[in-house]
Amino acid sequence: MSRAQQPKKPDHIRWILYVALLFVAAFCVRWITNRKPAEPDVIAANKALDPNAKTIQATDLYSQYTNNESKADDTFKGETILITGKIVTIDNGGGYIVLAGKEPYGSMGIQCMFDDENTVSRLSKLQTVTVEGRVRGRKINVIVKDCVVKSTAL
Repeated sequence: MSRAQQPKKPDHIRWILYVALLFVAAFCVRWITNRKPAEPDVIAANKALDPNAKTIQATDLYSQYTNNESKADDTFKGETILITGKIVTIDNGGGYIVLAGKEPYGSMGIQCMFDDENTVSRLSKLQTVTVEGRVRGRKINVIVKDCVVKSTAL
């Protein structure tokens, strides 16, 4: 039997399968877009580094390092601190954010490095966050490692 002579499948069955496939695809898209990620501060709540950590604004920490790096190192290097500031840079691949060091917001400031890259993906530019971490000194930015997000605000 040649191809031309083979019985043709009914078009209505093919049409029903296409419609069913569209419904499944629409359901999947809706389910994915309605999921909410866990809040970073909820994740961080169980991972406190130091209950007695000093608190400082990102702009103040950056200013102290800009004015006298040696004195700032003596005060902050190796210490666990809580830093509050606005996010100006997010690097999902590198697992870090940069908090603004000056106003108006530039790309220089406090570079907060996270062990969990998923935390970074849940944050947004110009969001205000409080981060806990250990100060490592200044390269171009002031480097803070082992960071966890303690709170967020819009």
